[in-house]
Amino acid sequence: MNVLIAMNQSWSNRPGPATSNADAAAWFNARAALHEQLALHGGPGGERARALAGRAHQQARELLRGTVAGGQTGPPRSPVVATVVEG
Repeated sequence: MNVLIAMNQSWSNRPGPATSNADAAAWFNARAALHEQLALHGGPGGERARALAGRAHQQARELLRGTVAGGQTGPPRSPVVATVVEG
């Protein structure tokens, strides 16, 4: 994985309020893969990267079940997206 390309794609393709749950879940899973890759490099940010990967996978699972944080249903709303984007 080219981390710089993955980061750019992640930022350019981030989900918005009109994004379907399936598409948003795919984005969160891709984001998780990016954080997992960063965690493999170790260093001082390794633990944070692992935590972000876990949260992104959790968010994807919630979206596929049709729920998001706070008991919301339907498409993701920007505060939920910001939780993972901004870490």
